[in-house]
Amino acid sequence: MTRPPAPPFDPTAIAWLVGLTAGSFVLAIVWTGIAGDLAEPRTAGTDSYSTSALGHRAFAELLQRSGLRVERRRTHYTSSLTDTSALILAEPPELAEVSVEGKSLRHLYAAASRHGTPVVVVLPKRSGQMDPSHPRWVAATDLLGLPVVTAQAKWLGVRDPVIVRRNRSTWACSTAWGERLIVSAPSLQLLAPSPDLVPIVSCDGLLLVARHAPVAGTQARSPGPLPPKFYVVSDPDLINTFGLGRLDNADVVRGLLVYQLRARTAVFDETLHFPAVATGLLTELFRFPLVFAVAQAALLLGFVLWASVARFGKAREAAARDASQRALVDSIAGLLAGTGRPADTLEAYLGQVLRDTGTRYGLPATLPRSQLTVRLAGLARSRRVRGDIEQLSTASDRLQVEAGRRSQAVVRTARDIHHWYEDMNHDG
Repeated sequence: MTRPPAPPFDPTAIAWLVGLTAGSFVLAIVWTGIAGDLAEPRTAGTDSYSTSALGHRAFAELLQRSGLRVERRRTHYTSSLTDTSALILAEPPELAEVSVEGKSLRHLYAAASRHGTPVVVVLPKRSGQMDPSHPRWVAATDLLGLPVVTAQAKWLGVRDPVIVRRNRSTWACSTAWGERLIVSAPSLQLLAPSPDLVPIVSCDGLLLVARHAPVAGTQARSPGPLPPKFYVVSDPDLINTFGLGRLDNADVVRGLLVYQLRARTAVFDETLHFPAVATGLLTELFRFPLVFAVAQAALLLGFVLWASVARFGKAREAAARDASQRALVDSIAGLLAGTGRPADTLEAYLGQVLRDTGTRYGLPATLPRSQLTVRLAGLARSRRVRGDIEQLSTASDRLQVEAGRRSQAVVRTARDIHHWYEDMNHDG
């Protein structure tokens, strides 16, 4: 008699595998919800990822709550730029930290021009020193010198800017969309009026926000032609964590985006702050959070492949029972014959064999004996087990009513039942 290949998993192993898979799936969901974006830079700088006093993350979240869609651009692709979006270049790094040729900036301006996307430039004002104990905080800030800010404005494309700072507690400012706003910032940074600047938000004759529209026949010395819609915000305290909560500061740039530009999406460009990241399907699959889904799929696929692989090698013959096993079977059969009611003992033994085998094969304990016998007979045939449990059950029932209840017939039937039970529960 040969045995078919046994399945690779027993019920206990299956339970463990199901538990591990389900647990890993739940862990992936929980980690995705609480861990944040692991790909985000740990920064305390002047960017939309930073929560420091100089950071713009709070302003980005404010725009989201105002109904705008917020995106962060970390690649060289410009597909997110449309005529209903606004590209925000907030406090680009100092000249020494960016490409001398200005290739990234030229690429941005050309893409914005093609797509009709307004560009909003926020001039720098402060530098910060990272707190060694808290990498996302700044320990101290310093005002940049006006020559540095002026050089940055020129590099960004503003022609001959004149930048001033004024110390006053509050400023009443008028806007092009009709609001009157009260702003407050230490050493408020403003642009002096110029023929190239169209006032958008003005404060006592100085410009807080302006549209740069060079006089015909002139062009600023910039990395490339400026987009037709090019706006300059003079003071970053309007959008950073340090100044966002002061009076109407947050409403200045928010109003520019919502009312003046009618933008639906604010795109914060971070390619000037951080190295551009690689893109592509495979790259995204192995980046948070999709990497959890990939790991989950790989785990499940591994279990499926493992479960579908049969054991290697030719099916082995069932090991012959040694003399001691046969002697044990004969002794049990002799005990049945020696009882006063052997047929009744046989019936009880058969019932115990059926229940124990049904439990081992995962059959419901509440199955009636007749159904249990039929189910086990089918399983035995699939395993090529010798003996027919249905016939043995019928023989046991017949011995209950036969005259004399022949003890030798009881012994033979008990021996056959025992052999069937061993074959059904043999793992070889």
